[in-house]
Amino acid sequence: MNDTERAAPVDAFFSARRFALLLGLLLTACFAPVVFGFQSFVFRDFGLFGYPLAHFHRESFWQGEIPLWNPLNNCGLPFAAQWNTMVFYPGSLIYLLLPLPWSLNLFCLLHLWFGGVGMYFLARRWTGSNFAAVFAGIVFACNGLALHCLMWPNNIAALGWMPWVLLLLSRAWERGGWALLPAILAGTAQFMAGAPEAFLLTWVAAGVIWLGMVDSNRSSWWRSLLRFAVVVAGVVALSAVQLLPLLELIQQSQRTAAYDTGGWAMPAWGWANLLVPEFRTVTSSAGVTFQIGQAWTSSYYFGVVTLWLALVAVVRARPARVWAWAVLVGCALLLALGDEGFIWPFLKHYIGALGFIRYPVKMVFLLAVPLTVLAALGLAELMRAVRPVLGPDAGAVARPAAASLRLPLVLGGVLLAALAFIMWFAGQHPLAGQNAAVVGPGLTRAGLFALLVAGLVAGRKTSGRMAIGLSLAWLALLAADFFTHLPWQNPTANPAALAPRLAELQPLREQAGPGQARVMLNFAALQGFRQMTSPDLDRNYLAARLGQSHNLNLLDGIAKPDGFFSLYLSRQQDVQYRIFPDDHSVHETVADVLGIRFMTAPGQMTEWSQRSNALPVISAGQEPRFVAESETLNTILYSNFNPRTEVLLPPEARAAVSAGPQSQVRIAPGPMTAHRLEFDVTARGPTMVSISQSFYAPWKAYLEGAPVPLWRANHGFQALQVPAGQHRVVLRYEDQRFRVGAWISGSLALLGLASVLLSRRCRRQFCP
Repeated sequence: MNDTERAAPVDAFFSARRFALLLGLLLTACFAPVVFGFQSFVFRDFGLFGYPLAHFHRESFWQGEIPLWNPLNNCGLPFAAQWNTMVFYPGSLIYLLLPLPWSLNLFCLLHLWFGGVGMYFLARRWTGSNFAAVFAGIVFACNGLALHCLMWPNNIAALGWMPWVLLLLSRAWERGGWALLPAILAGTAQFMAGAPEAFLLTWVAAGVIWLGMVDSNRSSWWRSLLRFAVVVAGVVALSAVQLLPLLELIQQSQRTAAYDTGGWAMPAWGWANLLVPEFRTVTSSAGVTFQIGQAWTSSYYFGVVTLWLALVAVVRARPARVWAWAVLVGCALLLALGDEGFIWPFLKHYIGALGFIRYPVKMVFLLAVPLTVLAALGLAELMRAVRPVLGPDAGAVARPAAASLRLPLVLGGVLLAALAFIMWFAGQHPLAGQNAAVVGPGLTRAGLFALLVAGLVAGRKTSGRMAIGLSLAWLALLAADFFTHLPWQNPTANPAALAPRLAELQPLREQAGPGQARVMLNFAALQGFRQMTSPDLDRNYLAARLGQSHNLNLLDGIAKPDGFFSLYLSRQQDVQYRIFPDDHSVHETVADVLGIRFMTAPGQMTEWSQRSNALPVISAGQEPRFVAESETLNTILYSNFNPRTEVLLPPEARAAVSAGPQSQVRIAPGPMTAHRLEFDVTARGPTMVSISQSFYAPWKAYLEGAPVPLWRANHGFQALQVPAGQHRVVLRYEDQRFRVGAWISGSLALLGLASVLLSRRCRRQFCP
């Protein structure tokens, strides 16, 4: 019996449906408390960023609104235009329709499962082996990077789409016609998920793979390139509802081509963590380990056996398609090093847009698919599956003779030697504060690797049911390697800690809502929440809730002048960042400009005190003072500027503004919503109304229903002139770019839906 015949029952057993069920059962077993609602993810960005955004989105959804603007953070800033709020991502319906926080946990786990299933189909297309595809699916869904990404709903969603985009793209440029539509939809879904690094690197990988395909089939390169371009154009057009507002926000944001500071790159010794994940790590108070000097991800461990099989594929394979995957792996490892890897600064010099990427270590996203596919190719080569390493349509025939194990075993010995050296080096050259336990975890990885290699060797000599049983045991050992390679990466808390509308915050909520007033943590409290060391996540999270840290104010509807987002309006940030001139004092003028009424009580972290004579969010009667934009910030900080009596306006407003100082002005607040401010102004003469809401072009002002100019005031806020008498003022958020984008995206979406419903041939293209 040759190897192809031995592999047949194993491949027949590991069908796509069976693998999807097995992966679902594996993830359910590993995350049972979360799946069944007894616990919730809460660690770091999940609790402080992703969950509050999902809650705000969900509340807007059930109020019948599209959350274009967030009035509760940073004196107001765009919400839907942010790339990671997932307002237009179809998968968001999971947590919009089902109860939080359980539904957001389910959202993350479903995308982890979805990515594993996508990798199964992609690897099967390249290897022709169901067993190699199952291996690839488990590696993709259970590696250290994927498990850590569970704390970012947007990142895990984009990662889950990565293999599907590459799979459907390859089918699109090979077949054309209706096969273009699934690729466009998958690319659009990944873009809407809102992880720009994962999206960008997916398309970089697609380009490299396309070049490899062209090298092996040059006769059709122009046709495949045209199809590739059509897919790209389709994704851009279908994403217009998100893309157009995003481009406007980027123009006004703090992220410029020089934004990257080089922080949180993979350390120079970071490749060692691919073999010994605890090498030079520290443990956080929650029990999660991080590399010294890099805290974006707790792990990017893909398994020693994965590296071994990838090396087997590289040394055994010759086609350009296989080398394309190897090039991607090499580029990912070098780019993640940041400035230490030489390629990163070179690319930033010529591609300024890379400066938007804050942490170079995010380049490990590029490892996820290429390294996994290479390893699957290596596994197929060792097990001698049909079409072992030549790609999905190369027409290769399996060779009857078993592949020699001599070179693979030599490579395995090299990796074991590298493991031993890393463990020795960790003991001989420790870094201050590093985890001392490296030898034990390193020996565990070496032992599991040896068992996995032995299992493959034994699997080559078995057949029938015994082969199936051995394959299942081997895959279980593979999963165990991932789930034990570090202390648990996904700590959880009681869902009750995430419940919105805390009773203790009700008095503050009644006084600090949108358009009323704002709260601000003092410097000591800000530092205290960043440095909390208690391992009790429930207690920490409730304390952060009471202290309104990060974005937790969204859970209680309380307004703040700060927040935790990817994109901010730069002028508002200019002012906000100057509120603490030193560690112990507050710049009172800045606090008034920001509309702050409550600050953390001295010596406390969760109690609040009211500022005496705080300036309201909406005030009037100030004397106009015309100052160039380059001078407004210095005027606020270093002159005798008083926001109660003066308002700084741009010089171009001089011709249109006739108001003078007014001592008797009355403002009667009206209805306040996220996208509309309404109030009455009564004055004896023309007066300026100053509003401490971030200035942004889509905001329009109306006086008795007629449009009036809304000026940028006090560097980054709003002001308008109101004539004498009593008048109703309305400010409305009218985003024309969103409307144009929605029209473009909606039209194309309806066209695509009609194509699927009316064309049987089109429907067939959605089956991998």
